[in-house]
Amino acid sequence: RKAADESLSREDFVQRLVDFRTLVDREDIGELTTLDDEDGWFAVVTPTDLLAKHDSLFPPEPIDGEQRALWEAWAATPASAGPPPQFVCDLVYRGVMTDMRRRLWREGLGITEGVAGAGELICAPEICRQIDLDIPRTMPSTLPKQSGVQLRQVLIAVASRNPAVGYCQSMNMIAAVFVILEFSLPHAVAGLEGALQLFCPGYHGPSMAGFRRDVFVLECIVQRFLPVVHQHLSELEVPFVGLAFDPFLCLYTKVFPLRVVIRFWDVMMVEGANAVFAILLALLELQGHCFKAPETFVEREEAVQAAMVSFENGVKRTAKTDVGRILEVARSWLDRSEVWVELQTLRLNYVEGSTVPKRPRSSTASSDNRLGLRSVFAAAGGAAAGLLEAGREAIEHLGHQDK
Repeated sequence: RKAADESLSREDFVQRLVDFRTLVDREDIGELTTLDDEDGWFAVVTPTDLLAKHDSLFPPEPIDGEQRALWEAWAATPASAGPPPQFVCDLVYRGVMTDMRRRLWREGLGITEGVAGAGELICAPEICRQIDLDIPRTMPSTLPKQSGVQLRQVLIAVASRNPAVGYCQSMNMIAAVFVILEFSLPHAVAGLEGALQLFCPGYHGPSMAGFRRDVFVLECIVQRFLPVVHQHLSELEVPFVGLAFDPFLCLYTKVFPLRVVIRFWDVMMVEGANAVFAILLALLELQGHCFKAPETFVEREEAVQAAMVSFENGVKRTAKTDVGRILEVARSWLDRSEVWVELQTLRLNYVEGSTVPKRPRSSTASSDNRLGLRSVFAAAGGAAAGLLEAGREAIEHLGHQDK
């Protein structure tokens, strides 16, 4: 606030905020911590304010008496593997009781009460070094510092148990959710392994073959079932890897607030892997208009960046104000059997290197590689490139030989 009162330039203002946050993070100043507010600015809170932090991250679900009775009836039944009863699936869309969530997720991922321990926490030194680098930057506003020890144990355990994959950036984001929700160490390890196997098949291997396959599948699905959105994306030449990076590799943990991630995961645990695609299709259906090619001119890369920022801000705003709407649209996608038949067919027939046939570009796309939105992009004030930059991170930082 003092910096704002001094009328600093935006660049100096942002740099001062970054410097201040770094100072607070490095120095153990009592109970002080930093949180991101709705607009992305950093706010410092006192110990008194910290009392409300848990409720802000995990707001109580609006559970009525009938829902509570149904949840308690389900809790009284023996734990089982496989899909939950239909009434539980219906309940999940209306809200999950906090004390039921861990059981719901354990059953969704096939974690049993007698799951084996984390095992020997040993892995290659270079993997340990990368994990140690990533832990401080994993959900820094949300993950308690003391939980970093367990997060490290989870990641090392999973890397040592699956040496063919080892550790890959983005695993830390997924693992952090289990740690924050206070899963025991064995359950957190089993949860991360189960989530990677169920929701991210082949995504984190040395060649990232599964991820590349599903980026191709995503574009084919969008082309067939959201043709207008696909036309917008094609005209701007938006890379689908940028759209898929957070949903597929991070399971929505990079872009969305934790409380929204938890609601997405609730649905994924009862609907299965198709829900990862369904939520992304819902976001594109609701906010795909952000990619509509403008009529004035600007450099193509700037237009793509501006569209990505607009899309990311739009989906985050919708998720914060009405996550139920996103889940409702996602459920309508899950009810369309032809989508999932097409998805399975595309996966089975995928050949490495396949590309989606491009449709003729409309006249709104200029031949001199320039598109509109200069004024919009300039107004963004150099805002972060959002999902496009995230896609670049996927290539630059995953650390695999085959990029």
